[in-house]
Amino acid sequence: MVQRFVRDRRVTRTRTVAKDAMDFLDGCGFIAVDRENKKAVESALRSVRRFLEKMGCKRGKKKGMMCCRLKEENIRKRDACVQLMTDANKDVSRRTIHMDESHIHKNHHRHDN
Repeated sequence: MVQRFVRDRRVTRTRTVAKDAMDFLDGCGFIAVDRENKKAVESALRSVRRFLEKMGCKRGKKKGMMCCRLKEENIRKRDACVQLMTDANKDVSRRTIHMDESHIHKNHHRHDN
């Protein structure tokens, strides 16, 4: 859901920062932020930043502005996957099966299934 929010804003070339994501999550009812309490807002913002970092977003300046973007490692992996799928789709005799990503997660172990 948050990825879709960030991607939709990226399409319109709107800068997205953690505060925007926090406002989105607050509006959807996923988190509750007491706007009157400055410490509560700062705490919620730190939590959203941690969440975005775990999702693969990177905080930092790009061309003079702070924004949320994918880490370089994830960009390379995504590009390689898209290239592989593009090449696979050219061969009409092959079937493409899309699976979930549980098999590539860092803490996933085969014996936990």
